[in-house]
Amino acid sequence: MIRYYHHEVDGAFLYLALQYCPLSLQQLMSYIHEQEPLEDNLPEEIVSWIPNIDKRQLLYQLTLGVHSLHSRGIGK
Repeated sequence: MIRYYHHEVDGAFLYLALQYCPLSLQQLMSYIHEQEPLEDNLPEEIVSWIPNIDKRQLLYQLTLGVHSLHSRGIGK
């Protein structure tokens, strides 16, 4: 999650409005663990921070994102 904007509930479905990120978590982890090449069409602001990413910091940021959603009552 880059940025959370809004959510709506429709019956059993939860819809989240989030900022778009052109890189999936799977692609990021593949690059970190296996040094697989990244797509050529990624924006420079994403490509520039990826080589310096700390795995612990990534896990911490993911945990903060989940906590942020749960603190808003989303996904409980």
